[in-house]
Amino acid sequence: MAGPKVSRSSFVERILRDFVEQRARQKRLAQEVAAINEHADELNCEMSDALSFQAGMD
Repeated sequence: MAGPKVSRSSFVERILRDFVEQRARQKRLAQEVAAINEHADELNCEMSDALSFQAGMD
């Protein structure tokens, strides 16, 4: 899989680094989703107010 011009250790290091970075991205995404969900009702209420204000300006 690494090909003839890539050392085995370089290949393994790259695969492990990619795996760790992917796990970190997944963890950050899960934290962001949790934060959004925690404040969803408040954010939706604010958006509703903003949209009703815009609708009233037409």
